Amino acid sequence: KEQSDQILILQDEMSSEVYCWQEVCKESNCRLVIVPHPTTEEKDWTHLIIDQLNDESCRNIKVVCVPQVHWSDGSYIDLKRIGDECHRRNIIFVVDGTQSVGICPIDVRDIQCHILT
Repeated sequence: KEQSDQILILQDEMSSEVYCWQEVCKESNCRLVIVPHPTTEEKDWTHLIIDQLNDESCRNIKVVCVPQVHWSDGSYIDLKRIGDECHRRNIIFVVDGTQSVGICPIDVRDIQCHILT
């Protein structure tokens, strides 16, 4: 059985971000991969995202959508590292800038995102 395409998002993400990806999955028969909230200081969001991209069960990730700063706890996500991984794997990289644009510097060329929302 062929594995369906996947979209990676973060646990406890803003509902407006989650709802649109749920709808995309429903319409296109793909599935959401949800990165769990960090539980230790050893692994932050960035490390957990990279771990998920390296997981064998996630070979069909086509889109990664993450914020620069997670709204629930203010954790910074290293968009440059995530962008490099997505670029290397030919994954569409979407950045949700709702909580950070205008406050935190962001260079879309440097992070190699396809879409900044």
